[in-house]
Amino acid sequence: MLWADMACMLPLVIWQCLPWLAGVSPILFRPPSAVFRYLVTSPWAHDVWATFVPAMVQTVPLAVGGMIVGLVLGFLLAVAVWSCKRAEPQVMQGIEHAPHRLYAHYRDGAWP
Repeated sequence: MLWADMACMLPLVIWQCLPWLAGVSPILFRPPSAVFRYLVTSPWAHDVWATFVPAMVQTVPLAVGGMIVGLVLGFLLAVAVWSCKRAEPQVMQGIEHAPHRLYAHYRDGAWP
């Protein structure tokens, strides 16, 4: 239970300290305490939620649908590559060497 608590708290502690450690204004990079105050304890929190909830209702289904479509297409592509044994080595070799080719284009000035 202690490990689970620490796993949940560590990202929040890092997030809380990051603006101070990076020397970034809290206006540009809000710590979780400021976000909590804005969403829960501020005098205008009700107005924030009145705007936030309808936007979330509109956005979340589209995001979830996009994630599902991406997962299905990725799975189908993986099955297609795996089932075509002749294409599998070529695809894997192309994936392995892609970062090197991209860097070569950038290094040689061919990158737009």
